[in-house]
Amino acid sequence: MAGVLAAAMSTGAVVTALPATAATALGGVNLQGYCANAGYDGARLVGTTPADWRCYTGATDYSIDINAACDWQYNVSNAYASSTNGDPFSWICWQP
Repeated sequence: MAGVLAAAMSTGAVVTALPATAATALGGVNLQGYCANAGYDGARLVGTTPADWRCYTGATDYSIDINAACDWQYNVSNAYASSTNGDPFSWICWQP
């Protein structure tokens, strides 16, 4: 690698470092299932952004840890979630 870097530097080439490992997309997140499993009635969207999902029981809303929902759904301990373009239906679970 040092030889490649030295050659790139001497030629003026641009070198981009890539991460050692890429995250793996696990799939979407089942917020209804996660909330029901946690003892709530279900999940509902209370606004228009990805952060507006809540578990609920009756008329009471409770915050959701989307990363924990990913861990539960995919039976892992290090998943994380991301959404795109402010779309509340775009949550994807990832594993590093």
